[in-house]
Amino acid sequence: MSNPYIKRVPADRLIEGHTNLVKKYAFFYAGRVQKAVEVEDLLQIGMIGLIEAAHNYKHKDGVSFESYARLRIKGCHCRLPKKIF
Repeated sequence: MSNPYIKRVPADRLIEGHTNLVKKYAFFYAGRVQKAVEVEDLLQIGMIGLIEAAHNYKHKDGVSFESYARLRIKGCHCRLPKKIF
C-alpha cells in the first residue's frame, strides 16, 4: 500500500533532472568498449534506461530515484554489447 502523503514526481521532471547520470556513464563505458560503440549510441541507450526508470520507479523502502536510475542506465549499457555482437 502506498503512502498517500508522498507526492509522485512527474516522469519528465525526473528525466530532466538526471540526464547528467546518462552522460557520466556513457563516457565511462565509451572508454571501456573502445571503438566498438560510439558515444552517441551509449547516450541514446542510456536515455532509454533513464526513461524506463522514470516510468517504472515507485518510491518505497527508502530507495532514491537516483540509485534506481543508476542501476537501469548501467544495465542498458552492459547489455548493449551483447546485442551488437
